[in-house]
Amino acid sequence: MEYPCSNSKLIPWPEWLVRSNPDICTALEEIDKYEMLLRSRVSKTHEYKRISQIQVNQFNDAMIAKGIYPLTADGKVVLNSDVADTFKPNPPEIALHVYNYGQTYHLLYSSCFSSEVKVLKLFEGVRFGFASGNLLVAFSCVRAVIEHMAHHANMVNKLDSVRKQDNLQEALKMWEYTSEKILKAFFATRIEWEQLFQSDSFSKLRKKDVKYEKSVFKADIEADSILNAIDEIDIQVPGLRVSYEVLCEFVHPNVGSTWAITENVNVRKDRFGINWQIRKIGFDIPYLMIDKRANLSVLKDILQMLTKMVHFWYSLVEKSDGIRDRILHIVQLIVKDFFITYTNIFQRNDECPCGSGLKVKKCCGK
Repeated sequence: MEYPCSNSKLIPWPEWLVRSNPDICTALEEIDKYEMLLRSRVSKTHEYKRISQIQVNQFNDAMIAKGIYPLTADGKVVLNSDVADTFKPNPPEIALHVYNYGQTYHLLYSSCFSSEVKVLKLFEGVRFGFASGNLLVAFSCVRAVIEHMAHHANMVNKLDSVRKQDNLQEALKMWEYTSEKILKAFFATRIEWEQLFQSDSFSKLRKKDVKYEKSVFKADIEADSILNAIDEIDIQVPGLRVSYEVLCEFVHPNVGSTWAITENVNVRKDRFGINWQIRKIGFDIPYLMIDKRANLSVLKDILQMLTKMVHFWYSLVEKSDGIRDRILHIVQLIVKDFFITYTNIFQRNDECPCGSGLKVKKCCGK
């Protein structure tokens, strides 16, 4: 089976899995369908562009120091697009300021695109795991698929309340809200990467040395517990949290991971009448998962839940297209206001700073 827009081929599901149960076969066919739909959405490479964060931070620090960007009691910047009355920035500073607004839309598009690519990559791992009879790999990748879908779904749900604005001040408030959510979703981390890169060896570091620390002078991108996102989605996809916990039993060094490498189990009675359970552990296909009715039910439920989650998530993928349009409208309102104040900064053939990909003359500058 080939992807519609690529020469790549889907790794086929193994016969032992396809023939194990009709419900499992149906679930696998549904997964095939959604993988094909996703592949058609991300058939071309996306180019992610971002302003140097060092430059952005330096500019913001200068604005705060001059009182152009006053801080609230909780350390947030009071946004104001009309800086001309109190500050006379040079053209590069104005361009940087405007581009920073436009990055929000571009970052949202990049976040959605990257989530879809990650899910497809992880599905390759799911297929490889089953094809090679390695349930440890297959279930690890299924769990990762659920985590990435839940993380992305959590961001889309938070942004679903965003509406187009015609008032500049309301647009600025909405931009601040959306920018915060998108930044946290795209750059979520628990590591101080700069500190990590400055060290020449991990062995010289301790956990506290690289732990991410929040600051009022930079965006909060501390990663939330993925369980919070999964619990929220569990309301809409009942049973997701239970399925996730079961998958953890196979991924963690718990008893499930032993079942995943058990080829079969036999019971023998010795001359004393004592029944011995003989478990064959090795690298062959773990037929234990399909030979026993209870174990087959676990495998079936996991794949059926994965199908439900993919169906739910894909509906949000489509919804995110409309959310991006609304956020672009907000960004364009802000950018157009800058164009009124600063008329000669951007040329007509420049790429519009709103992030639409169009030239200024065909977008915010027309």
